[in-house]
Amino acid sequence: MFKFNLTYVALAAALSSSFVYADPTTYTHLSGAKVIDIEKPNAAGVSHNMYREFNVDSKGCCSEQ
Repeated sequence: MFKFNLTYVALAAALSSSFVYADPTTYTHLSGAKVIDIEKPNAAGVSHNMYREFNVDSKGCCSEQ
């Protein structure tokens, strides 16, 4: 029998909220290329950036910090 555990609720909240803060800011450069501002690195030097899709059109794309 499955017993309800608060740990599962906390885990579900943590997993679902990771996409909220990791959404990078994007804008279009004068050349027409899309520019993606990635997240700043943490103390260990790691920058966590999550995407659901990553498609680049013929105008190109660049990422900057």
